[in-house]
Amino acid sequence: MSSSMAGTYSTTLATAGGTGSHPFDAALADSRLLAWGRPVLALVARRWQVLLVGAIAIAAANLLSPHLAFGSLVLGSGIVPRLVDWLIGLTTGSFVFAASYAALARREGVAYGIAHVEPWQSLPLRGLLLALIWSAVALVVGLIALLLGFSIIKMLGGVPGGRGGLGALLALGLYALYIVPALLFLLAPLWAGMWLRYNLSFARIVRTDESAWTAFRLAWQRVSAENWRYFSHSYLVMLAIAALALLALWLQLGASNLVTAAISTALVMIALMISVAVTFVIERVYDPSLGLQLGETSNPPGAASAPIETPPAPMPAAATVAPGAQEPLSTAEFVRLMAAPGRDPREVRTLLGRCVDKSAALTAIRPSILSLAQSTRVAEAIVLAEAALTQDARFFAADPDAIMPLAKRLAAGGRTDLAMRVLQPFVRDERSHQLHLTAALFAAHLLAQALNKPAAARQFLINLKKLYPHEPLIDQQLKRLPT
Repeated sequence: MSSSMAGTYSTTLATAGGTGSHPFDAALADSRLLAWGRPVLALVARRWQVLLVGAIAIAAANLLSPHLAFGSLVLGSGIVPRLVDWLIGLTTGSFVFAASYAALARREGVAYGIAHVEPWQSLPLRGLLLALIWSAVALVVGLIALLLGFSIIKMLGGVPGGRGGLGALLALGLYALYIVPALLFLLAPLWAGMWLRYNLSFARIVRTDESAWTAFRLAWQRVSAENWRYFSHSYLVMLAIAALALLALWLQLGASNLVTAAISTALVMIALMISVAVTFVIERVYDPSLGLQLGETSNPPGAASAPIETPPAPMPAAATVAPGAQEPLSTAEFVRLMAAPGRDPREVRTLLGRCVDKSAALTAIRPSILSLAQSTRVAEAIVLAEAALTQDARFFAADPDAIMPLAKRLAAGGRTDLAMRVLQPFVRDERSHQLHLTAALFAAHLLAQALNKPAAARQFLINLKKLYPHEPLIDQQLKRLPT
C-alpha cells in the first residue's frame, strides 16, 4: 500500500469520531466494485492481526471438519450419518466465519460507535440456518447453470459427433473446455451479486438479532436495489480471478512441492483475510446503519469521545469589524478565495461577512461544502454549513444525495446539532429517497447517544415504524434504547 494512500486513510480515521459513522461510509457512498480495493487493503493493513487470527481459525475449521465425523461414528454408514457430518461441518464453518467477522467489526467499529455485534451464543444456529439457505440457493443456481451449459454443449456437440461414439465424446469434451469458461464469464454479474448478498447476509446476522431468513431477504433486497455498483465491474473481476487461477496453476506445475505448499498456504491465508475484510467494506457500502450502538456505552475503552454540541469559537476583534470597514467581496471572488488551501475558520467567517450577497455566495460554494467536509478542512465546512442553515433551513435539500455523507462528517467534526439540522428536512420530505431509512436511523442514533435524548429517539423511531412497518432495523434500535 502506498504511503499516500495510508496517509489519506490515517488522516480520515483521526477525524472521524465516535458518532456512528465510519470513514468508509462517505468515501464509498457512490462507489463501484473496483473502487473498494483501496479501503480493503487499508483495512487489512490496519487490522492484520485480527484478520490473521480469523483466517487461521477458518482454515483450521475447514481442515478439521472432515475429521469431526461424529455422525458416522455414532450412527454408522448411510445417508443420515453423512448428512449429520455435513451439517456439523457447515455449522463449524459458518460459526467461525461469523465469529471472525464479529471480532473485526467490534475492533474496527469501537472508535466510531458502530461496534455492536450480537452475543456469540446466537451465531451457531443462525449461521447454520443461513448457510443452509445459501446452500439451497447455490444448488438451484448451479443446476440451472449446468442445464444451460449442457444444453449449449449438446446443441453444438451434436454436429461433429455424427453417429455418436468416441468422436462425439471428444467433441463434447472439447466444447466443454471452451463453453464452460465462457458461460462462467458471461454470468459474471450473477456470481458477483450472489457473493455480495452472501457476505452482507452474514454481516447482518452478526450485527442484528434477525432470523436467518430475514437477514437473507434484506441482504438480497439491498444488493438488488444497487446492482449498478457491481454489474459491469464483475467482468473485470472475473478476468482477474482467471489470471490468478492460471498463475496458481503455473506455480504448481513449475515449482517444487515445498515451495508450492508454502506459496499455497500464504495465498490461502491472504485470501481468507481479504474475504473477512471485504465483508466489512460490503457492509459499509450497502448498509451503513448496521452496528450502531444506540443506548450502549458511548465511549468504550480506547474509543474517541463522542462529540457533543460544541459552541462556535468566539470571533477575534479583527473578524468582528463591520463588513464595510473592509473591501466588499463579490460572489466569484469569495469562491476563488475559498478554493485556496486550508483557511482558519475565523477567516472564513470574515470572508462571508465581507460578501456583497451572502446568500448568493453560499449558494455558489454549496457544491464544495461536502468535499471540504470529507477532507481535512472539515472546520471550514462547519462554518459554511452553519451560515447556510441560518440563511435557509432547507439549504442542502437541492442535493439530497449529499445529505448523509455531509451529516456524518458534521457529526464527526463535533457539530451534532448541525448534522441534525441537515437531516431533519431530508427525513421529513424525502421519503422516497433510497437513503431515507438510513438517514432516519442515523438521526435517531444522534438523538439517543450524542444528544443524550433517548426518550425523543424512542418516539421518533415509533413514528418511523409507521412508515416502515416491516423494517427489523427499527426494532433493533428500539430494543437497544435504555428503558
